[in-house]
Amino acid sequence: MAFKKIHNNKTRYYFFVKNKNTEIYLTRIINFTDYKNNLIKIKEFPPNFGYFIFNPRGFNSFLISEKLDIIFTDWDNHIFYLERNFKTNSFTKGFKNAKFLYIFPQKTIDNFNINLNDIITHRRMSNKKWRKIEFRKISY
Repeated sequence: MAFKKIHNNKTRYYFFVKNKNTEIYLTRIINFTDYKNNLIKIKEFPPNFGYFIFNPRGFNSFLISEKLDIIFTDWDNHIFYLERNFKTNSFTKGFKNAKFLYIFPQKTIDNFNINLNDIITHRRMSNKKWRKIEFRKISY
């Protein structure tokens, strides 16, 4: 419960694969409004940005315009389910043991060589650092 109180949807995170920092920056999706503003309304998914959901039961790609890569982790941060090129308007299976769901643009899993049972995590980024990254974003 402390995770829900401390971190909100304005907090940004670094993404780590096998304890190595990547150039992917994460935003948390808390409710349907975040889902609508970040995933449904976006026309092009930026290649170095992703999203995550805490304690998901599954994923629904309803009204999302692009295919995505999705990753589910358990409470030990091990990947137990991943899917490349997840189709639009599709559902995943339901999971009771999922801690995080990570949502990335297409080909992210292949680019970072992510496999089942790998350990992935994220760490909080300071607002000062996020402002620097935001200003040097490349427009697509």
